[in-house]
Amino acid sequence: MAISDHFEASIGEVKVSFGYTDFEEDPDEITAALGLEPSEVRRAGEVLELPGQRDFRVPFNSWSIVAGSSSKDVNEQLRELLARLLPNADAVRRFADPGFGVLWKGGSNGPFYEPDALEGIARLGATLYQDIYVE
Repeated sequence: MAISDHFEASIGEVKVSFGYTDFEEDPDEITAALGLEPSEVRRAGEVLELPGQRDFRVPFNSWSIVAGSSSKDVNEQLRELLARLLPNADAVRRFADPGFGVLWKGGSNGPFYEPDALEGIARLGATLYQDIYVE
């Protein structure tokens, strides 16, 4: 079910990602197992040069992919990622603590999740994290 025009107009931004954080394996092992190129990889001990700030030493490994859709419907972005991940569900579950992250900025209502999106997240044994900002 698509979101209504009225609800969509109240949403500023939606971005959905999937990934792993704080794991011991080399991030390249995840890339190889899933057959997906990550949007971002961080390695424990890596030093990031942040403009106008002190250098930051990454405390743990991370690996993530981000939905390419600009849709304001969180379910569409989740479905995009699930379509890439579910064919390799066994490989996804092989690594500890998979998780989806939702960044949602908008009016007074937060995101709503449709049953198929929640079922896909559950099939991967993944956690769902949300950052919700009311504008």
